Amino acid sequence: MTVLQKLSALRKIMISNKVDAIIIPSADPHQSEYIAAHWQERVWISGFTGSAGTVAITHDHAGLWTDSRYYLQGEMELRGSSYVLHKMTNQFAAPYVDFLIDSLPAGSTVAINGFMFSKAAVDGIKKSLAEKKINLIHRLDLISEAWQDRPDLSDALIETHEEKYAGKSIGDKLKEIRLAMSATNPSAVDYHLITALDDLAWTFNIRGKDVEYNPVAIAYAVIGKSDAHIFVNQSKLSDKVKSAFAKNKIKIHDYSEIITFLNHLKEETSILVDPNICSQTLYEAINATVITGSSLPKTMKTIKNETEIKHIRSVMKKMVPLWHRLFTGSKKPW
Repeated sequence: MTVLQKLSALRKIMISNKVDAIIIPSADPHQSEYIAAHWQERVWISGFTGSAGTVAITHDHAGLWTDSRYYLQGEMELRGSSYVLHKMTNQFAAPYVDFLIDSLPAGSTVAINGFMFSKAAVDGIKKSLAEKKINLIHRLDLISEAWQDRPDLSDALIETHEEKYAGKSIGDKLKEIRLAMSATNPSAVDYHLITALDDLAWTFNIRGKDVEYNPVAIAYAVIGKSDAHIFVNQSKLSDKVKSAFAKNKIKIHDYSEIITFLNHLKEETSILVDPNICSQTLYEAINATVITGSSLPKTMKTIKNETEIKHIRSVMKKMVPLWHRLFTGSKKPW
């Protein structure tokens, strides 16, 4: 299908669902910066392959919003597609929302896929649209109806990141997370939901090949006071990873079971959630009391232990001569 054909197909689906506009971000259900081909919806619908950008489509306008890094690329890749390039001066703003507010009449409906937007982002969009009495719905996946040949998720094997490189065992990290959970204000929490792929890689000492040029594996996790759960395609786990998980009493669930698990948490329990990286869909699936705060592994992994520092220094020693040769053309190391 050409970009024009994709756009036409999506608009027909929008009409059948009584949707006046749709917002398609550069995101995945884990709010990653770099995303697997399976979730590159903005690339598929627009043809624009830059790493950052957001598409907003109405029945008579298709726009791509991106920042100055991609102005030239945007102009080239959107040529002949009927898309309009909207140049953003602030890459952290949401001018596509302002465009919809100015373009749509009161009572209109804007659709997003709640998996692709964080809880915090949805709150912001909803508040802005409500000022014009425009409705936001986040439980429709219209792109999947149009994208018939969507790539499958990676089936690459997930391996362990050995302690001799990590500097800490899985057990050490789980203990740190649980200690931080017990000290969380306003009160100790029973569970912590981890959704970011790099946080998961650090917590469980795993490495994957699910996203190009990123050593991460697609998964979710819930850490309890005395239990731990990971949600992942189990066929991707190496025997070594399974053994490490069993040793640390980590229960393995299928990736798709995260919603059901969150649905069945006891109401009297509490769970720590980072609304900036937890998708709207996961957030509203939680049955327990939600305590909002930053992801604990996100902060913990910034503090490097002695083993990690040693390896960083080793890498720098190897890289400096290479940089010298690259920028000077000299074959001598110095």
